[in-house]
Amino acid sequence: MKAGPNAGRALADVLALAAAHVSPALASREGLSAAVAAVRDVPADTSPCAYLECRLGADAGRVDTAFFIPEGTDGPARWIERDCSESGARSVIAEHVLYDLASNPAGTAGLRNPSTTVQRSLFAPGVREVCDRVLSALPRGARLVYIGDMSARGKGAGIRLCIAGLPNRSHLAFLDAVAWPGSRGGARLLLEPAAAAPPIAMIHLDVDGRVRPGLGVEYAFARVPQLAGRLAESSWLAQVADRGWCTRAQCHALEAYCGAEVRTLPHHLWPSTLVRRVNHVKFQLRADRRRELKAYLCLEIRPRRAKAKRDSTR
Repeated sequence: MKAGPNAGRALADVLALAAAHVSPALASREGLSAAVAAVRDVPADTSPCAYLECRLGADAGRVDTAFFIPEGTDGPARWIERDCSESGARSVIAEHVLYDLASNPAGTAGLRNPSTTVQRSLFAPGVREVCDRVLSALPRGARLVYIGDMSARGKGAGIRLCIAGLPNRSHLAFLDAVAWPGSRGGARLLLEPAAAAPPIAMIHLDVDGRVRPGLGVEYAFARVPQLAGRLAESSWLAQVADRGWCTRAQCHALEAYCGAEVRTLPHHLWPSTLVRRVNHVKFQLRADRRRELKAYLCLEIRPRRAKAKRDSTR
């Protein structure tokens, strides 16, 4: 990543503003410190938004981080995810890249011609064939929106395919069509964690020479109510907690994180609106059959200079 004109400021300084609103019910102090330190090398003006990824339930403590790099900044649009440690000199355990096909003009053609989107080295023998099989099983309206290199997580991690737009109640049929080897009962737990669920934003499949048994299901949260500090999904989250995925205290802590404030960041000349929101939660069935729930706490920076300029010319 090339340093911008404000390279003296780090994304860590901005992410720390979000971390200050994260309750101990969601993350340990050490976990938050490690997540913030993980982006100390990233210039503050690199990304318009960043995430703190908090594990819920009994696994709360460790926090990972992610940030978005728009297209044209040393390559295609992509998310950088950094797995973090709660302790030790190295805060970053591993780094992964998720390429944003929706923002890339090549779209899903980037999978057919990886040089337009990802490095050809991602496609080990047999992986392309598995990816082709998954793509050919997509029903009308469904699409591949991200493709990720998860190899830093070790043997068997391979490629991550993030698929959006699957019709309601078609997910199990799609998993059958791609020969997903995981537990059907486990998949139902992720696809129906509680009644009146918010929309499923996407599902995650990992592939190497075959489709792996892990599965991730993301549920998107309404954004507008969060500007006023309210989660429209609070009743649903309470049901999720009652089924053992997380605690009621964590549900309240998620809502307490939400809000917006106007402030001038150290690397900006003009005020920005800093929006804190729960972007989504992800239910995950790991390859070892363990299940987990993660909340993705977003900090979005919305510069106000353009609006101020328009107002001054009225």
